[in-house]
Amino acid sequence: MKIKVSLIHLSLDSYLGTSGNCPDGDSGKPTSSNIDFRPTVSPSRPIPIPTSSPTSPPTRPPTRPPTQPTTTQLPASGGDLLPSECGFSSAGQTRIFFGEDSPLGAYPWIALLGYTSRFQPQVVWGCGGSLINSRYVVTASHCTAEEFTFNRDLTVIRLGEHNLSTEIDCESRGGRRTCAPPHQTFTPVEIIRHSDFNSRGTVSDDIALIRLDKEVEFNAFVGPICIPPPTTDLTTFLGNRQAFVAGWGATERGPDTQILQQVRIPFVSRDECNPHYNNALLPEQVCFGGDGRRDSCFGDSGGPVVAPAPGGGSFLLLALVSFGQPSCGVEGVPAVYTSMAAYRSWILENIKP
Repeated sequence: MKIKVSLIHLSLDSYLGTSGNCPDGDSGKPTSSNIDFRPTVSPSRPIPIPTSSPTSPPTRPPTRPPTQPTTTQLPASGGDLLPSECGFSSAGQTRIFFGEDSPLGAYPWIALLGYTSRFQPQVVWGCGGSLINSRYVVTASHCTAEEFTFNRDLTVIRLGEHNLSTEIDCESRGGRRTCAPPHQTFTPVEIIRHSDFNSRGTVSDDIALIRLDKEVEFNAFVGPICIPPPTTDLTTFLGNRQAFVAGWGATERGPDTQILQQVRIPFVSRDECNPHYNNALLPEQVCFGGDGRRDSCFGDSGGPVVAPAPGGGSFLLLALVSFGQPSCGVEGVPAVYTSMAAYRSWILENIKP
């Protein structure tokens, strides 16, 4: 038997009131329990995932970047704790609702967070995160707070993961078979939640840093993502381009997936998004999605929204999955994300060698 990915996701109901509907339809739950976080057992042989559907995006692999992509120029970081060489994807420019299996190595910065408790010693996979240097992962603060994880402790961070059902991840494209090194496993030695988390507003300042117990070994399948400058304006940065969100959360084909998923999502302006959330969004919260039911979903919380710098080159971490509607992929309704540009200074103030 295999424990599949469990799910953490904040919904609209938990944002707007003290009680609301759970993702499974139950009503009257307090906001701290309005999250689906439960182990689900599946046969050791995973259920095959269809490769396409009438509404699936094209399956043609994304264009690979140049062998030596241009490094994005970012502000100097204190003590050089944020690397200048970052955001390189093995699969190039290529959650996850109406999405698709991601190419192997497309998101070398993505982290998978696992939880245990005294009564549940077996690891339950819940949230996502992003590697920002050799010792730190950034994620949503609600993924690290016991009141949002039903008193489960974050105990495992995995990097270099792609397919949860295989020990060694391989992929065949264009007649060539590529295999990634084994995933790397870490334990958290320090968790730094933003001091204003859930205080300026429900789910405000939804960001946390996780210090790993040892140095990460970088390779083509494990590497850090770039943090954008504080002055980054997403409308200008993206232009007509869409961003990518990735995770192992729920898809339209079932509750959760063994293979890392990806989907393109459009940036949505504050004027368009705010009315969907009681006009209560903070400046540090941004919106994506609402286009053709493409969305992040349960289990994607804390995961990355990324896009390459204009003209190609390094990928930047634009936002973290935070919360959304009780039902994922609601047509015309975007989800809410934590802006990374708004917290670059906070990150630099809190990381150490």
